[in-house]
Amino acid sequence: MDQNVSTLKAGIRHGVFLGLFFILINFIGYQLGFLTINPEEIGSSTISWGIAQWVLNAIAFFGLGYVANTFYKNGNSGLLSFGNAVAIGAFMGLIAGLFSACWALVYFNILEPNMFGDIMENALEDAGSEEEIPDWVKGNSLATGFTVISSIFGNLIAGVIVGLILGAIMQNDN
Repeated sequence: MDQNVSTLKAGIRHGVFLGLFFILINFIGYQLGFLTINPEEIGSSTISWGIAQWVLNAIAFFGLGYVANTFYKNGNSGLLSFGNAVAIGAFMGLIAGLFSACWALVYFNILEPNMFGDIMENALEDAGSEEEIPDWVKGNSLATGFTVISSIFGNLIAGVIVGLILGAIMQNDN
Protein backbone atom coordinates (compact mmCIF):
# COMPACT_ATOMS: atom_id res chain seq x y z
CA MET A 1 0.00 0.00 0.00
CA ASP A 2 1.30 3.44 -0.92
CA GLN A 3 1.21 5.57 2.21
CA ASN A 4 0.88 9.26 1.43
CA VAL A 5 0.07 10.58 4.92
CA SER A 6 1.99 9.50 8.01
CA THR A 7 0.64 9.38 11.54
CA LEU A 8 3.26 11.96 12.45
CA LYS A 9 2.06 14.39 9.78
CA ALA A 10 -1.61 13.98 10.76
CA GLY A 11 -0.83 14.30 14.46
CA ILE A 12 1.44 17.31 14.18
CA ARG A 13 -0.81 19.20 11.79
CA HIS A 14 -3.89 18.80 13.95
CA GLY A 15 -1.92 19.11 17.19
CA VAL A 16 -0.88 22.61 16.10
CA PHE A 17 -4.52 23.56 15.58
CA LEU A 18 -5.42 22.07 18.96
CA GLY A 19 -2.56 23.86 20.72
CA LEU A 20 -3.54 27.19 19.18
CA PHE A 21 -7.13 26.60 20.28
CA PHE A 22 -5.95 25.90 23.86
CA ILE A 23 -3.93 29.13 23.88
CA LEU A 24 -6.88 31.10 22.49
CA ILE A 25 -9.25 29.76 25.16
CA ASN A 26 -6.75 30.50 27.93
CA PHE A 27 -6.08 33.99 26.58
CA ILE A 28 -9.81 34.72 26.47
CA GLY A 29 -10.11 33.53 30.06
CA TYR A 30 -7.18 35.74 31.06
CA GLN A 31 -8.65 38.79 29.33
CA LEU A 32 -12.02 38.22 30.99
CA GLY A 33 -10.34 37.89 34.39
CA PHE A 34 -11.26 34.25 34.96
CA LEU A 35 -7.72 32.93 35.44
CA THR A 36 -7.39 33.85 39.09
CA ILE A 37 -6.32 31.97 42.18
CA ASN A 38 -7.12 34.77 44.63
CA PRO A 39 -9.82 33.41 46.98
CA GLU A 40 -11.56 36.80 47.15
CA GLU A 41 -11.92 36.90 43.37
CA ILE A 42 -13.09 33.34 42.75
CA GLY A 43 -16.80 33.20 42.19
CA SER A 44 -19.35 31.21 40.31
CA SER A 45 -18.32 32.83 37.02
CA THR A 46 -14.71 31.67 37.47
CA ILE A 47 -15.84 28.14 38.27
CA SER A 48 -18.30 28.17 35.37
CA TRP A 49 -15.51 29.33 33.06
CA GLY A 50 -13.30 26.47 34.25
CA ILE A 51 -16.02 23.93 33.51
CA ALA A 52 -16.80 25.50 30.13
CA GLN A 53 -13.10 25.55 29.26
CA TRP A 54 -12.73 21.88 30.15
CA VAL A 55 -15.77 20.96 28.01
CA LEU A 56 -14.57 23.06 25.06
CA ASN A 57 -11.11 21.50 25.27
CA ALA A 58 -12.58 17.98 25.30
CA ILE A 59 -14.82 18.75 22.32
CA ALA A 60 -11.86 20.25 20.44
CA PHE A 61 -9.65 17.26 21.27
CA PHE A 62 -12.20 14.72 20.03
CA GLY A 63 -13.26 16.87 17.08
CA LEU A 64 -9.75 17.49 15.84
CA GLY A 65 -8.84 13.88 16.59
CA TYR A 66 -11.68 12.76 14.35
CA VAL A 67 -10.56 15.19 11.63
CA ALA A 68 -6.93 14.02 11.95
CA ASN A 69 -7.94 10.37 11.65
CA THR A 70 -10.13 11.17 8.65
CA PHE A 71 -7.22 13.11 7.10
CA TYR A 72 -5.00 10.06 7.61
CA LYS A 73 -7.62 7.68 6.17
CA ASN A 74 -8.15 9.85 3.10
CA GLY A 75 -4.41 9.83 2.42
CA ASN A 76 -4.07 6.08 2.90
CA SER A 77 -6.67 4.40 0.72
CA GLY A 78 -9.34 4.75 3.40
CA LEU A 79 -7.49 2.57 5.91
CA LEU A 80 -6.86 3.35 9.59
CA SER A 81 -5.55 0.86 12.11
CA PHE A 82 -6.15 1.06 15.85
CA GLY A 83 -2.44 1.68 16.43
CA ASN A 84 -2.33 4.48 13.88
CA ALA A 85 -5.27 6.22 15.58
CA VAL A 86 -3.51 5.97 18.96
CA ALA A 87 -0.28 7.32 17.43
CA ILE A 88 -2.12 10.23 15.85
CA GLY A 89 -3.76 11.03 19.20
CA ALA A 90 -0.40 10.84 20.99
CA PHE A 91 1.29 13.16 18.49
CA MET A 92 -1.64 15.58 18.70
CA GLY A 93 -1.46 15.56 22.49
CA LEU A 94 2.29 16.05 22.52
CA ILE A 95 2.16 19.03 20.16
CA ALA A 96 -0.84 20.57 21.96
CA GLY A 97 1.04 20.03 25.22
CA LEU A 98 4.06 21.91 23.88
CA PHE A 99 1.77 24.81 22.95
CA SER A 100 0.17 24.69 26.40
CA ALA A 101 3.62 24.69 27.98
CA CYS A 102 4.56 27.78 25.98
CA TRP A 103 1.37 29.46 27.20
CA ALA A 104 2.28 28.54 30.79
CA LEU A 105 5.72 30.08 30.38
CA VAL A 106 4.27 33.29 28.98
CA TYR A 107 1.51 33.41 31.58
CA PHE A 108 3.63 32.74 34.67
CA ASN A 109 6.71 34.70 33.60
CA ILE A 110 5.26 37.68 31.73
CA LEU A 111 1.54 38.14 32.39
CA GLU A 112 1.38 37.02 36.05
CA PRO A 113 4.99 36.72 37.31
CA ASN A 114 4.05 36.99 41.00
CA MET A 115 1.18 34.53 40.95
CA PHE A 116 2.81 31.66 42.83
CA GLY A 117 4.34 33.99 45.41
CA ASP A 118 0.93 35.61 45.97
CA ILE A 119 -0.67 32.20 46.37
CA MET A 120 1.89 31.21 48.99
CA GLU A 121 1.52 34.50 50.85
CA ASN A 122 -2.28 34.10 50.95
CA ALA A 123 -1.95 30.52 52.15
CA LEU A 124 0.46 31.44 54.93
CA GLU A 125 -1.69 34.41 55.99
CA ASP A 126 -4.75 32.18 56.13
CA ALA A 127 -2.82 29.74 58.31
CA GLY A 128 -2.11 32.55 60.78
CA SER A 129 1.66 32.53 60.33
CA GLU A 130 3.47 35.81 60.87
CA GLU A 131 6.82 34.47 59.72
CA GLU A 132 8.53 36.00 56.74
CA ILE A 133 8.18 33.96 53.59
CA PRO A 134 11.51 32.63 52.30
CA ASP A 135 12.72 34.02 48.98
CA TRP A 136 12.59 30.61 47.28
CA VAL A 137 8.83 30.51 47.90
CA LYS A 138 8.30 33.86 46.20
CA GLY A 139 10.01 32.65 43.05
CA ASN A 140 7.93 30.74 40.60
CA SER A 141 10.52 28.74 38.68
CA LEU A 142 9.79 25.43 40.43
CA ALA A 143 6.01 25.83 40.10
CA THR A 144 6.33 27.00 36.50
CA GLY A 145 8.54 24.01 35.68
CA PHE A 146 6.00 21.65 37.18
CA THR A 147 3.21 23.35 35.22
CA VAL A 148 5.16 23.07 31.96
CA ILE A 149 5.94 19.38 32.49
CA SER A 150 2.38 18.57 33.55
CA SER A 151 1.01 20.45 30.51
CA ILE A 152 3.09 18.33 28.16
CA PHE A 153 2.50 14.97 29.83
CA GLY A 154 -1.15 15.68 30.67
CA ASN A 155 -1.95 16.47 27.04
CA LEU A 156 0.08 13.48 25.87
CA ILE A 157 -1.96 11.18 28.11
CA ALA A 158 -5.20 12.86 26.98
CA GLY A 159 -4.11 12.37 23.36
CA VAL A 160 -3.49 8.67 23.91
CA ILE A 161 -6.92 8.31 25.55
CA VAL A 162 -8.61 10.16 22.68
CA GLY A 163 -6.65 7.99 20.22
CA LEU A 164 -7.75 4.82 22.00
CA ILE A 165 -11.40 5.85 21.90
CA LEU A 166 -11.35 7.08 18.31
CA GLY A 167 -9.26 4.10 17.22
CA ALA A 168 -11.85 1.72 18.63
CA ILE A 169 -14.56 3.57 16.72
CA MET A 170 -12.82 4.43 13.44
CA GLN A 171 -10.44 1.52 12.71
CA ASN A 172 -11.14 -0.33 9.52
CA ASP A 173 -8.01 -2.17 8.42
CA ASN A 174 -9.25 -5.66 9.21
